[in-house]
Amino acid sequence: MHWDFALILAFLTVAVPLLGRRRIRRIFRAPSTSKAERLSLYFSTIVFQWLAAALILWRATARGISSASLGFALPYPVATAAVSLALAALVIVNQVFSLKALAMRPLDPEKLLPQMALKVFPRRKRTQGIFRPGRLRSPL
Repeated sequence: MHWDFALILAFLTVAVPLLGRRRIRRIFRAPSTSKAERLSLYFSTIVFQWLAAALILWRATARGISSASLGFALPYPVATAAVSLALAALVIVNQVFSLKALAMRPLDPEKLLPQMALKVFPRRKRTQGIFRPGRLRSPL
């Protein structure tokens, strides 16, 4: 493995989770989060993911790795589309069943998930409009 790939991998596996944990702890210590804090969280996450993807693409290009080796080429477009649709359908079915199972359980407001939802997720329609495209943001 090239030294620059090892450095990127080490950063993504060590530093990113530690920084994320620190950020989440700071959010949970606050009594509430403002709209500006939530938007800052969304946008900084989006920007970081795109910068990480650009860094990886830059280093791979500098090392002479082809776009096909990175998975950007579609040698079998029909098979790729079929597998993509099948996997997307599987994810949708999984989400539907998971949401149904979650809806049947009583919600304990003291647990982690409800607290995170209250502190991080958008609360107004206008903010939700900004949050929705962010779910499709990850280039990685």
